[in-house]
Parts: sequence; C-alpha cells; structure tokens
Amino acid sequence: MKPVYLYASGILKQKDYSICLLTEEEEQCIPIEQVEEIYCFGEVTFNKRLLKLLNTHKISVLFFDFYGNYIGRFAPNSPKQGKVLIEQVKAFENPARKQTIQNGIQNASASNMRAVLKYYQKKGRNLEKVIGKIDTLLQTEPSYSILLWEAQVKKAYYQGFDILLKGTEFQFEQRSKNPPRNEINAMMSYGYSVLYATILSIINRSRLVPEISFIHSVEKTGASLQYDLADIYKPVIIDRMIFKLVRKKQIRKDHFIFYEDGRCYFNKEGIGIFMNAYYEMLKSTIQYKGKSISYHSLLIREVNQLANYILKESNEYKPYIMKW
Repeated sequence: MKPVYLYASGILKQKDYSICLLTEEEEQCIPIEQVEEIYCFGEVTFNKRLLKLLNTHKISVLFFDFYGNYIGRFAPNSPKQGKVLIEQVKAFENPARKQTIQNGIQNASASNMRAVLKYYQKKGRNLEKVIGKIDTLLQTEPSYSILLWEAQVKKAYYQGFDILLKGTEFQFEQRSKNPPRNEINAMMSYGYSVLYATILSIINRSRLVPEISFIHSVEKTGASLQYDLADIYKPVIIDRMIFKLVRKKQIRKDHFIFYEDGRCYFNKEGIGIFMNAYYEMLKSTIQYKGKSISYHSLLIREVNQLANYILKESNEYKPYIMKW
C-alpha cells in the first residue's frame, strides 16, 4: 500500500475495484488495495459512491491548495472507543501525565534538531556554538512556558541554517511563514503541512482522538494532536530532506514563484520534485532497536506508543530521538 498524490484537476471516481482520476487528457487508475491515503492538490470532484468505497477500505483523503496549505480531509468512519476518549481527556487534565508527554515531545524535538546539526558538524560545518546553545537548553528543564522554551530552541537551531546552506544558491535568513518569504521557508512550510496531514491520517486510523493535544492549543483549531507529534519529526524528515535537495541541486531557484507582495511558493515542477522526495523519504529505512524500519512506520509507531502510554498499557513515553 502507498499514498497517492493527485496534482491534476478532474473527477475522482470508482471504476470496478480501482480509484480513477479522469482529467481532460487521460484517465489514471490505481487498484483500491494499493491505496493507503490520497493527497489532493488540484480541483477534484467526486460522489457518494466513491466515499462509500473509501470508507469501506478506511482510506483518508487530504485536501491542499496549490501552495500546500492544508484545507481539510475526508476521514473514514472509525468510531473511537469511549474508554480511549476518557483516558485521553484524563491524561490531558492530569498535570503530571500531561507534563510527561510534553517533556517527552519537546526533548525529542530539540534532540533531533541537535542531531541534524551534529551530522553536518561532522562533515566540517562550523556549528559548535549553535549546538552548544541547544545543549544548554536541553540541560535546563523549562520552568516557564514550554512553548517559550521551544521557541528558544528553534531560534538557536535556525541560526545554523545559513551555515549549512553556505556554498548553495539559497539563504534562510529567518523563519517566515503565512506567507513564506523565500525559497527555504517555502519548502519548510510546504513540507510541514504535508507532514501534518500524514500524521493526522495515521491518528485517524489509530485509537487516539486528534482533537485532544498536549502542547498546541486545543481551542484554536479542530484536530491538533498531529502538530504535537510533528515537532519530533520535522528536523528528521523535512529539514534533512530540504538540505539534501539543495546540496544535490535537485531543487533550484527556478522551481519557485515570487509574487509582487513578497510571497514565495513552489511552482508546479518544484512541487513534483519535492513530493517525490517526500515519498521516497517516508519509504527509506533506518536501523532502530536492531530492526530495519521505514520513516512512515516510525510515524505509526510514534502514534501507537503515545496511545499505549495514555491507555496505561505502558508506564513510559519515549519519543523517537535520532542517533548519529
């Protein structure tokens, strides 16, 4: 099974035991048994017959605009057990258990940022001062707002980006989003948005409720648990992928569009290159606890591990930390 990425606009329909996208030029079909989830970036129409098929096979459809902004989703009907919902609410309301989850996620996120920088330091990049700042923060448990602590870690982490990009045609300068103001920020925003959707799709198929998160506000958005878990994997999956694409010159400046107001986004060719790299990244494997595991399976493991802790099937919650 694999995710399906649809960039063209057209009619999405069922044909026998396949899902087909009918455009003005062609009809593309894929057997339903091979589909894990569908990402729609174009204008797509479909009917209730298709929704019934997607629901039967537990396939989510995730919708994005051209710029990679997540719009919404079709989630197959997957009733959650009342016990799970109650335990997730209890974990949210219990200060000690909530802090365990928060600390685990934030420590893993910061450690993975450090690991990315450490990898490039070993390749000769002068990142000692930046890594030292993150080390200091990791050794100090936040006695203030955990989001403020996270912001300080990210500030230090981002100081290493232009060091990593030295010798390329790109610069980071500073984090800009909504809208992104340069090519690196455009890739980060696009990649993070797709990663959020991937994790949300996994949560939908799990025992957990995506609307109850432990770090990001549950008041400003509907589903928010994916934002918590994505913090662990942004450096591991998206940031590393961006640096690789840039350094191998697979992404170039002519893969972006600048608008008069300063906004910067991928063009159609850039989207194709980036999403192909994302798909390959999720398929690629690493050695973890003596086993070969793909990054996509690692995301599934992360969701299940959190569920086990919330349901008290495990006494600890230790998110993934990259080792190099």
